Amino acid sequence: MNATNLCYAMEAYKAESYLPIHEPVVQNLCPSVASPEDELLIEERYQLLSKDAKYVIDIVLNPPEQLNRRLQIKNRKSLSQEKLTEFLRLINPAYWKFRKIREAFFEIKAFLKEEG
Repeated sequence: MNATNLCYAMEAYKAESYLPIHEPVVQNLCPSVASPEDELLIEERYQLLSKDAKYVIDIVLNPPEQLNRRLQIKNRKSLSQEKLTEFLRLINPAYWKFRKIREAFFEIKAFLKEEG
């Protein structure tokens, strides 16, 4: 064992080298990873969403090329509710009434609040 490895081993051995993971301040700094059970619950709740809400989520996660072309969307970060509403009204104004769009957005917001 060379001196560098010995120094690393000594540093790892010290208790103060580690973060107190059970403290709330440290937990807020660490990324959270959903457990398999949590992922299953999220998937089950997703399946309860209406087909309209799922369609809107799919557009956000996988924007079609015509969305980018028609509304000059460069990336998902520049996609707003206003632009999304405009796009939905462009593709099918008879189906995507403003009330239906609002209901889908409200459903998605409720889903995200439950998740967070």
